[in-house]
Amino acid sequence: MTISRGRKVRSALFVPGHRERMLEKAIESVADCLYIDLEDAVPASEKANARQVTKSVLPRVTNKLACVRINDLTTGYTLDDLEAVVRPNLAAVVVPKVDGGNALRIVHQLLFELEKRNGVPVGSIGIIASLETASGIANCAEIVRASDRLTAVMCGTAEDGDLQRDLGYVATESKIEVAYALAHVLVQARAAGIPEILAGPYVKFDDDPGLEKDAAFARRLGYTGKAAIHPRQLDIINKVFTPSAEELAYYERVVVAMRDAHARGLGAVTVDGRMVDQAMLERALSVIQTNPSSHAEGAAKESADAADRAGDARR
Repeated sequence: MTISRGRKVRSALFVPGHRERMLEKAIESVADCLYIDLEDAVPASEKANARQVTKSVLPRVTNKLACVRINDLTTGYTLDDLEAVVRPNLAAVVVPKVDGGNALRIVHQLLFELEKRNGVPVGSIGIIASLETASGIANCAEIVRASDRLTAVMCGTAEDGDLQRDLGYVATESKIEVAYALAHVLVQARAAGIPEILAGPYVKFDDDPGLEKDAAFARRLGYTGKAAIHPRQLDIINKVFTPSAEELAYYERVVVAMRDAHARGLGAVTVDGRMVDQAMLERALSVIQTNPSSHAEGAAKESADAADRAGDARR
């Protein structure tokens, strides 16, 4: 089970759960995924209304993934949130401020009970852990293994946010102050087999150059996507987390070259002046399969079949 259900999630748009008009506009946006927010973006006086609005909107989200950020377990709102939104069209719940694995285990069990009660296939709703505190970063290795529903992790490093409050760093353009946190979450999530690792939002929604730089930093580290707080951020985020035509063309050349190499009984070749072997082929296949074009997919399948045949012959 993955949150993407076969789709690549480059962008996730946060939308306040009590603002129905904003939700309707978000549905028509270019976001790959919606994070309908019942937490920080909703004042206490609007929590009940936000649950009902979100419940009514969820069935209308048919062109992208629908996720809901619930309130954390310390608030007393969590169960009410889940009772309202555990419905067939819910892809995942975003659990905020996760400090340890116990929070995810509790949400896991609540989802199990509510799926059964509400006629939702058991196990179909994923969990996204939002790590945005010092404890969350420190306990990341435990968190990413706490539930088999965990399909994505988000590392929140927003300027003046929870992590900055905890650590006391000064936010800079270079991002050096959050590089360790981002890299640590990435390594632990990858080691646990979590398919999607998202960077948290960039809060200066009218700073396009800053957003692009922020997103590019996350992509260079290995992040697969990024959250947004405004629809105007989506085009930039989607572009940054989509391989360029040049990148895809290079990986296509790798696949074709390795297909030919396998046909000749060779394990390594040179492509564009670089040595390429099985490890590089697997990287190329991974990129192409998550960003398919008809030509690349065909070449990838042929190369994978050739690799299998070569392995059979060696055995």
